[in-house]
Amino acid sequence: MKRIPVLIADDHPLFREGVRALLLRDGRFEVVAEVADGESALRELRTGREADVLKQLVPGTTATEIAETLGISPRTVETCRNQLVTKFGT
Repeated sequence: MKRIPVLIADDHPLFREGVRALLLRDGRFEVVAEVADGESALRELRTGREADVLKQLVPGTTATEIAETLGISPRTVETCRNQLVTKFGT
């Protein structure tokens, strides 16, 4: 069974440790990274465009709104979104 990759981001080490323990105990998850803040989490994404799109997705904006904000096409937004889903299995 393929495990679900998870990136844990929180500024409290004890909280991150607890989340990690719960996820690992479940067996369906693989903790691929653990960071202290959102900016570090975005760096873990590996590509700048994906990070830009993710920053815009967090508030719940549409692909068209994200595209307008970033000066890219909605199709590029969807491609980045799909790449994030592939990487993180969400």
